[in-house]
Amino acid sequence: MIWNLFKIKKRIKNYLRHYYLIFKVWYISKKIIRNGKKFLFIDCGSNLGQGFNFFKNYFKTTIFDYILIEPNPHCIEELRKITNEKITLIEKGVWSHETTQKFYGINESSDLVTSGGTLIKNHNSLWYRTEEENTLEIKTISLSKLIKDKNKDYDTIVLKMDIESSEFIVLPSLIESNSIDLISHIFIEFHTKYFSSEVQSKYRELEKKIRNTIQSKNIGLTNWI
Repeated sequence: MIWNLFKIKKRIKNYLRHYYLIFKVWYISKKIIRNGKKFLFIDCGSNLGQGFNFFKNYFKTTIFDYILIEPNPHCIEELRKITNEKITLIEKGVWSHETTQKFYGINESSDLVTSGGTLIKNHNSLWYRTEEENTLEIKTISLSKLIKDKNKDYDTIVLKMDIESSEFIVLPSLIESNSIDLISHIFIEFHTKYFSSEVQSKYRELEKKIRNTIQSKNIGLTNWI
């Protein structure tokens, strides 16, 4: 009986959270559209397009151009199916600069299209330990450079970031380069809770610092998922 009540409460909480997110995204999209002229949505960590399929209902492709960014080679075929003149695909990882990086988490999962692939070795260290020999090598882009380049063509840039702990590298680089100031709103999942208990407090403090810096610049910041 107690267990059933717990499950019901959890289900209600998830239901309310989901519809609150829908309302908030709808409200933010209307506000952004009123204040812009030419719009770009950058989806960092597209996986199989789940985030795109959600956000396109509010940031519509009739108004917004999209850039989907995904490094997992097993996801690319599916993402290519949704590209067109309004939706561009970058088959690389998001990072602070252009380089070649090790990509962890694919071989630790039984799912080749897992959304848990990461450039951060100790991401998901709460659950498993990565092995160097199980990594892929991928190329990365500089998100800061991409944003600065696209700012020449768009007056409004919205960012969704679900990049499996790389946000702790990428966001500070955006702040340092001032390209963060070119973004109207950021939808993000921070992955602090996935780190092992030994380092989780360090990432919690870093997350807090990043949030405070972004919000002090009056840039919208909303938890995604």
